[in-house]
Amino acid sequence: MLHVKCVHVETYYWYNCSMSTDQFTNGYVIGLIVGAGTFTGDRFRATLEVKQHENNPEPLKTIREELGGTIYGPYNHANRHYFLWRITGRQLFALVPFLDKWLPECQKRRQYEEWKSKWGIV
Repeated sequence: MLHVKCVHVETYYWYNCSMSTDQFTNGYVIGLIVGAGTFTGDRFRATLEVKQHENNPEPLKTIREELGGTIYGPYNHANRHYFLWRITGRQLFALVPFLDKWLPECQKRRQYEEWKSKWGIV
């Protein structure tokens, strides 16, 4: 069981996170996050999102199977057609050790570190 403290909301989250031990799967999921993910949030909660074109939803199904979260869509905004995978709350905070370990040094890693700082995630 992972123990993750989110200082921003001063809450301890306990979540049973069963991440894959398969390095290929971990790399695939991280590749989706680096290539199409966004660390974001609204006024109330931190969020990790990944978008995929509506004719290619299979990667989002894989990420949902591995990490949890929810797939929304299909959406059609400004002639863009896509599905959106989103994870928040306890499931997201349980991923922090996984992301800390697997996100490579790149722009997405810098975005992730700024996002953690903004949301007070340690």
